[in-house]
Amino acid sequence: MKILITGGAGFIGSHLTRSLLQQDHQLFILTRHGTDTWRIDDILQKVTILPYESLDDLGKIFQHNFDGVIHLATLYKKADDKGAVRKMIKVNITFPSLLLQHASSTKCQFFINTGTCFEYKLSEASLTEKSTTEGYNLYAATKLAFEQILQYTSSHTSLRTTTLRLFYPYGEKDNKKLITLLMNAFIHNKPISVSRGEQRLDYTYILDIVSAYEKAVSFITSDRYQGHNSVNIGIDKTVSIKEIGKLLEGISGKKNIVTFGDSYPEGEIMHMNCDYSKAQSLLGWQPEYSIEKGLRSIYDYYKLHPTHL
Repeated sequence: MKILITGGAGFIGSHLTRSLLQQDHQLFILTRHGTDTWRIDDILQKVTILPYESLDDLGKIFQHNFDGVIHLATLYKKADDKGAVRKMIKVNITFPSLLLQHASSTKCQFFINTGTCFEYKLSEASLTEKSTTEGYNLYAATKLAFEQILQYTSSHTSLRTTTLRLFYPYGEKDNKKLITLLMNAFIHNKPISVSRGEQRLDYTYILDIVSAYEKAVSFITSDRYQGHNSVNIGIDKTVSIKEIGKLLEGISGKKNIVTFGDSYPEGEIMHMNCDYSKAQSLLGWQPEYSIEKGLRSIYDYYKLHPTHL
């Protein structure tokens, strides 16, 4: 199939692109001019890069007649960032809405969207797709707004759509998030101080996430598709930051790298757990990586590629 991937040079997109190439899909990567493609530099000759300068360029890009779109591109800004509202509305609402418009007016068959667990109201219970949605922050609010537009488009056109709501992705070549910072500390023997580490969160390894997208492509193009669905992707098992630190001590054989005890940032999420039963029944997906297996894979990778940290 001819598939357009937005965010294909990013963390999740780069892993997904590599995997889809193994299935002989013809892949097109939509990027803004100046995007750093370091994660996929070694496979650039196997994909078609489609750079754009403005949203007006999208009409010409859709002349390639894609069979489907996988939308991963997103923008996160803190609410107090100057221009945060305008920037996130443009990238997280306007941009994908125009993608939808072009996709639904061409022969494009499907649109797979990427959501986030932060779209749910915080709860101590495992979150299902029926849980109350309530954007945790401005970023999540923009994702929820686009979800409404996606549902509307799905019900008024022949375009098949679905959203995968991801719970705490982590893995090799990730952005500078907590697990990456901890990896850097252990690999380079640089002591790090973090919070008390009591947060219990549902971390999902990148290869499990890639598998979810592949299952979603199979589902959305099959006779099993019955209309738009939002689907949780997580492992239904929480782990604390302190436990992650202990696991990394065991994996690396190093002690006294992480100090726990700093105060929590304002509004810190202390619990987030995913019920993935819908993904299992609808997509035939289930996670294969425990947190320990995922951390070990990442640690081994960065031992060989320390400059990627």
